[in-house]
Amino acid sequence: MAKTPVTFTISLLQLCFAVGVQIMVVAIAIGGLFSRVEAMEAAVQPIQRGDFARLDERVQHIQGDIAWIRAQLEKERDR
Repeated sequence: MAKTPVTFTISLLQLCFAVGVQIMVVAIAIGGLFSRVEAMEAAVQPIQRGDFARLDERVQHIQGDIAWIRAQLEKERDR
């Protein structure tokens, strides 16, 4: 029995091209999604580390120092 040669028709080539393009589009979309997730993780990282809580503690400490300085200046002004 003789094998029939493989023939590529235009419709088969068009189908392969369309599937290839769709795979590329999906890969690009997934890559964009991963980059957005990485950017969001970088934005949220200071919150996870607790940097904002430490910053708030520093601000409260500085505000306490300012209040003490103002009180000292008021005492000196009253003298």
